[in-house]
Amino acid sequence: MTSRITPRLRNGARKVGRNLLILAGALLAITLIVDTASAQQCPSIKVVCSNRVAGDGSPLHCSATLEGPSSTNIIYRWNVSARAPIQTVSGKPDEVEVNMDGNSDRVVRVTVTINGLPEECEDSAYFDSFLAELGPQAQARANAAPADTTHTNAPNDNAAPSTTATCSEIVTEGEAAYFSVNVDGVEPGATPIYSWAVSQGSIKKGQGTASIAVDTADLGGGILRATAHVGGFSSPLTVSCTTMVKRVPKAYRLDELAGINSDEENERLSRFALRLRIGLDERAYIIALGRRGQRAEEIRKRAERIRDYLINQFGVAPDRIMAVGIGFGRSDAVQLWVVQTGASPPRAEDSAAIRR
Repeated sequence: MTSRITPRLRNGARKVGRNLLILAGALLAITLIVDTASAQQCPSIKVVCSNRVAGDGSPLHCSATLEGPSSTNIIYRWNVSARAPIQTVSGKPDEVEVNMDGNSDRVVRVTVTINGLPEECEDSAYFDSFLAELGPQAQARANAAPADTTHTNAPNDNAAPSTTATCSEIVTEGEAAYFSVNVDGVEPGATPIYSWAVSQGSIKKGQGTASIAVDTADLGGGILRATAHVGGFSSPLTVSCTTMVKRVPKAYRLDELAGINSDEENERLSRFALRLRIGLDERAYIIALGRRGQRAEEIRKRAERIRDYLINQFGVAPDRIMAVGIGFGRSDAVQLWVVQTGASPPRAEDSAAIRR
């Protein structure tokens, strides 16, 4: 039996086919537009912190705001430049409190990194917190000082002499910070008399001269300001210069587990794991201590047990935690150390000496 298709049916089939192709193309175009638009939409991250006042001792409260499209499965990771404990606010992973009690850092940077955003999106933001006593002018100098900072002062536009103070923008903690002042247009017969004052630290040498060296030990993370008072003229002159002191990476013991029950040990390990999740530029070192006469292998296994617990129970990355070394002390203990990037790790013998 032979089937025949009339010209009318054939033309109808062709029209239906063309319409289906057009519809498929439109759907493909719509899909491509939606996919492209969603890929280009990234949320913005903003961090704000409460004010800090020198000597107040109140915690620094910080919160992160995520504006725009984002996944519901995101993780907030917090980090602070100062050596200060961070505590999350219950039920609010986008908020933290930093315990600043006893901390004298002039500038503290709080950084949040958000995991779970698209790869092409910016995933971090930070906030620089300044002590209120610095004032807006000092904050501006700390944020945008030139490589070699110079400040000039004169009593008025028509008077001479004038002074110029010079200092470096940044020095590393422990190095000497140098400040100098130059006096131009000295009055005939006049001899400059120099007197220096510094905001923190101590003047190592040069007091009474045009240049001083300032000791920056334990000043890391702060701002050092030196002010020169120049007398010997009809009108005394005063000029200042500001230097940022860069912190030296350190290793320090955060906790020690000794003579406690398992519940308390688990609670303190939980806090230690939280610190590691927040301090992304830090590594953990575990040092087990035992009594003299104990087998070294027994002591080492305690450190390895703590390491495995942190990895398996709290998801700490294995490459960020080391169960290193053993030491001997008066009793059994496990010390939990935090080592900032660039710092030398602790030694077991140093750890035991600290306990004694």
